[in-house]
Amino acid sequence: MSLSKKIKQLTNAVTFLNTGSLALGASAGTQTYIGGITATAPSASTVKGTINTTNSAMVFGPVTLGANTTLNSNATTNAGDISLGAVTLGSYTLTVQTGNGISGADLSGTSVSGAGTLALQNIGGTVSFTGAMSPATLTVPNTVVNVALTGSSGTVTNAMTFANTGTLVLGQAGGTQTYTGGLVVNSPSSVSVYGTLATTNNTLTLGSVTTLAADTILSSGSGAVNLNNTVNGGYCHSVSFP
Repeated sequence: MSLSKKIKQLTNAVTFLNTGSLALGASAGTQTYIGGITATAPSASTVKGTINTTNSAMVFGPVTLGANTTLNSNATTNAGDISLGAVTLGSYTLTVQTGNGISGADLSGTSVSGAGTLALQNIGGTVSFTGAMSPATLTVPNTVVNVALTGSSGTVTNAMTFANTGTLVLGQAGGTQTYTGGLVVNSPSSVSVYGTLATTNNTLTLGSVTTLAADTILSSGSGAVNLNNTVNGGYCHSVSFP
């Protein structure tokens, strides 16, 4: 099913029950589903342009970008959650926002892959991804509150600074997350770490209050490892250099 240019706004809560593919939006266009949108039955959804809801949930299964895309639930309460299946970026940018300072307006997802960018903006609740986080570029500004990336694998290419102001959770026991261009965590109120956090010969800095939630390895190759705050937890912590 393709709704590329045929609709601009629908008032009711829309549920797509087709089992094949779904195409929504047009490059640089805008579609608004005021009552919310659910598209978990389609085998895959290709999205383009801006997809809006109005303080209503947005729920997708697997998502592929066909152009630069913005998903915005315009949350004013915790009803404006966004949920995503596996996201394939290609070379495009996916911008996601719920509501600035709206507690409980969350973004949840499984995995992100591709040569493009995942840009998080204005998320007053919690961002949580349970699978591999592997965009070329990930941006987390100070308009995001809590972030939990708990996949057992994943590679982020850009120099990564988490500027969110709430809690941060990284990794999974026994897993490895790689931040190729470096990792800086100074702004979150606290960070909990699991498994191996690695960079590729670039600086790894944990400047927030740090809790070891499992045995943890910090590996930076030839880069520096900076622990600039309290490190708590009853697990083994090791720093790996070449």
